[in-house]
Amino acid sequence: MLIHSVYFNFNSSTSEDEKKACIEAAKGLGAIEYAKAYYVGTHAAVAERPPLVKDYDFALTGVFESVADHDAYQLHSIHTAFIGTYKPLWERVRVFDFD
Repeated sequence: MLIHSVYFNFNSSTSEDEKKACIEAAKGLGAIEYAKAYYVGTHAAVAERPPLVKDYDFALTGVFESVADHDAYQLHSIHTAFIGTYKPLWERVRVFDFD
């Protein structure tokens, strides 16, 4: 099993409408058949505490049965279209993959 988590920061010039569209489009990535589970969200309303990190605008996590499924997801047309459309809005993207 492979867990794929991505944390996004928008550029300061990204409008609220663009942010909403990007987050909604990210939810559509869960339709890619290789993802066994998929989650997209913003900061949870939890109490501030160390070591809580809130230095991102939104995040996604996908669960894949194998590295091969993850790799196929990366090449899927829905995923490549998402990146091609929304990448100009991002200032920073951090990817954490673990098994």
